[in-house]
Amino acid sequence: MTLNKVINVALLALVIWFGYTQLLPWFRSLGDGGAGRRSFGAGQGEEAKCVEAARDAAAVFSAEMRRFSRPPIDREAWDRTYLRIENRIARADDLCSCSRPACANARSALATLRDLGGDFSSAARGSGSPPIHAASSLSRVYDNLDAAAQLSRGDE
Repeated sequence: MTLNKVINVALLALVIWFGYTQLLPWFRSLGDGGAGRRSFGAGQGEEAKCVEAARDAAAVFSAEMRRFSRPPIDREAWDRTYLRIENRIARADDLCSCSRPACANARSALATLRDLGGDFSSAARGSGSPPIHAASSLSRVYDNLDAAAQLSRGDE
């Protein structure tokens, strides 16, 4: 065996190891919608209600996106689902009308959810392409909700 072949085999083994230990867990975590994340408990009062409603909206969004992640997409079923998602987001928006920082973080997360939902809806109707960075956007939603929960408890 020549040195070139030995190097190629070593590089191939390194790529396989990296894929198995880093990439495979990352791909598996894309579809869990934050379920594998450690979340912070919310505090008391209207901030807590806001954070919990926003988390509920994010959980519904994640579950429905997993359900509709593979083509073909039934447009009628999607329209009903999208309405359910929008209703959850709107209900959370209503509960997040306070001016405290926790509510502002939750409203930011809800805005991101609404934008993602619009992008997915356009793609499902054939008038757009699926959002490329949906997983990282959804991760930011959960990060904002975790920060909002900490703020609602008084953690800084």
